[in-house]
Amino acid sequence: MDVGSGASLKLTKRVLDELGILDQYNPMIHFPENYVAELRGKNYREQWETYIKSYWYHFVLADGSLLIYEEDSFRFLMAPLRLPTREDFLHEEFGDIWDEEFTEDDKNQYLSSSEFSIAYQNFVDSTATYSPYTPVRYDMSLDKNEYCRLTHPAFHLHIGFENNSRIPVKVKMTPFSFTMFILSTFYPKEWKRIFNEGMLSDKEKSKVKSRLETIVHIDNELWCNEHEEIRAYIG
Repeated sequence: MDVGSGASLKLTKRVLDELGILDQYNPMIHFPENYVAELRGKNYREQWETYIKSYWYHFVLADGSLLIYEEDSFRFLMAPLRLPTREDFLHEEFGDIWDEEFTEDDKNQYLSSSEFSIAYQNFVDSTATYSPYTPVRYDMSLDKNEYCRLTHPAFHLHIGFENNSRIPVKVKMTPFSFTMFILSTFYPKEWKRIFNEGMLSDKEKSKVKSRLETIVHIDNELWCNEHEEIRAYIG
């Protein structure tokens, strides 16, 4: 499935753009058949770097975190480094001169130049510092052979890196609803701005959760009221 061309992804891009936290957008991802093998044995930072170098992402956020949407799995790869911003670089490189002496044309010309790209990347490489990370993966499977009412929900979240966490999710998320979950969880200031600045219509707000399909409506054999309703879940 080409999630890269879906309306849900386009709405996601618009919100990230309006928030000013979108750094790069890649509408089409090509995962080679052996891409999982390429990641095997690598630590988290090495995996994150591989996703970036291979363009295996839909969105790169301003802090270096990645959002990736596959047909049956969505990922948020939080950046393991604290990256300096473009503003940090400009302040270090030019100080007050940038605002006082550069015209808007001068600024635009410099920011679109290869000189800036190279200088900024060198600045990032030399000043980036380690940062704690919490990746999130949302998995969806309608395979009854994989489902276990006690240990393997049909839809679930993995929180963290290389552990056995599976948090049940009762709704079928979309790229947009998954991204809104990530923003509300890890980017509270931006989440607040979405509503304070009226970025979403009422119809778009309903796509965050209330209009999502539930696993019960998709296949009621993949949700067990006896065991799954007694524990905390999302949805």
